[in-house]
Amino acid sequence: MINITSINDLKEVIAQSGVKVIGVGGTPITRSEFASVIPDFELICSVDSKDEIAEVAKDMKITCFPVKNNSGRCAKKPSTIVSDARVQSYINNFKKIHKRVALIVFKPDALLLKIAQDNGWEIIGNTPDIISTYNSKQVFRDILKKTNIAQSATVTTLSDFYANTHAFFDRYGEVLVLQFAEKSGGGHGTFFCRQGDESSITQIQKRMSTWKEDLGDDPTVIIDAYFNGPVLSIAGCITKEAGIIVAQPQYQYIDIPEVVGKKDNATGVFCGHDWARSLPNEIAQVCCDMVQKIGLVLQKEGVRGFFGLDTIWDKDKNVIRPIEINVRLTGVFPAFMDVQIMHDEVPLGALHVLEFLNIPYTLDEQYKQSLLPRVGRKGAHMILFNTYGHDIVIQGSVKPGIYSYDFEYKRPGYRLAQLQANEVLLTDSVPQKGDIRKKNIKICKIASLESFTDDAGILTQKARTFIQKVYTAFNGR
Repeated sequence: MINITSINDLKEVIAQSGVKVIGVGGTPITRSEFASVIPDFELICSVDSKDEIAEVAKDMKITCFPVKNNSGRCAKKPSTIVSDARVQSYINNFKKIHKRVALIVFKPDALLLKIAQDNGWEIIGNTPDIISTYNSKQVFRDILKKTNIAQSATVTTLSDFYANTHAFFDRYGEVLVLQFAEKSGGGHGTFFCRQGDESSITQIQKRMSTWKEDLGDDPTVIIDAYFNGPVLSIAGCITKEAGIIVAQPQYQYIDIPEVVGKKDNATGVFCGHDWARSLPNEIAQVCCDMVQKIGLVLQKEGVRGFFGLDTIWDKDKNVIRPIEINVRLTGVFPAFMDVQIMHDEVPLGALHVLEFLNIPYTLDEQYKQSLLPRVGRKGAHMILFNTYGHDIVIQGSVKPGIYSYDFEYKRPGYRLAQLQANEVLLTDSVPQKGDIRKKNIKICKIASLESFTDDAGILTQKARTFIQKVYTAFNGR
């Protein structure tokens, strides 16, 4: 059994397993980060971004299958991609050489699981049922009770909120946050309700008219005060061999107006992460302790591998307020892998792989120390959404790769680790002339070694200028 003391040891442990690991996703960048820790790693994508494929191909084998979804566009869901007979045949060819073939994707669904079982492939990740169960904000509140982590929220029904709105304002203040327990993603299940302003109630009623079939007549809601402070996320990994491994917290970019625009009825829209802004050590430690406690409960309930906790740092009371968890890979990837490797930390993505491949190992105690909170980290990434308010056709032609903040193209690239100071990476299926981007949907991503915002969460002037130039160059109409 290998004692893991470095990234090279991690690679050796995975290599000795003899498992063929294949990443599957829509764009060439999706899951490319795992080539940093998995020898003989390979990618399958559906979006034929030629410049990005050429760059990724320098580091790993990548094959593009132009699989279409029901709308006739390039499929983004891994389950849709592997539904294609050509893709299944391609993957099954590896079974002639390797005893085990495993797929790693962002979020496994029921169709992917069935196809994998039918073909004898393994899936690196929790089952769809487990992911769905812990996606519930009500289940998360139950977990907090089991850990004795303090919480201020009320779990109730929508009808109770309507009937006792004034009482909730009396308890929590002039601004309430209402979240639908079983609704997540894109900020659509979160509403800010202001005392005396009926528009928020009208918005909730409007959304319920479309959600009623999924959520029922009287869904569960989570009601809490509005807390003033930044959103922090913390990654953990539940392992059989090494216990609960926790990375240091990072800031999240939420609702950045220059890149989100006006997303219909959405608040709390995730825009990216910032590793370059340091946290006070005592706050970082509270976050890590919280993840450790939650991880132990999840482990007892059968959850494995990578998970992420989102919190708010309530600066008025200097308290960390837990929001939700995801028991799967999160939007912190692919940049998170580069950030951890750049800073000689144990990469949690690699431990996630080891956990689901059931590979025995020991994790050196000194190597674990690399995860302790510290200052001086680098890295940030941010999503650029379609901010035009309608579907667009890209009129300009923009190369993916590495730029100066003045938007001068410097060289090809697709990874955060390839950047130098004062450079910005434009990546993740950068659209070309004639490409269509749907209303409110992601266009691409940017990344840098430095923060895109100041301590108040406002874009720095040079980040704002760069983003404006990107949108101008896309010339969406």
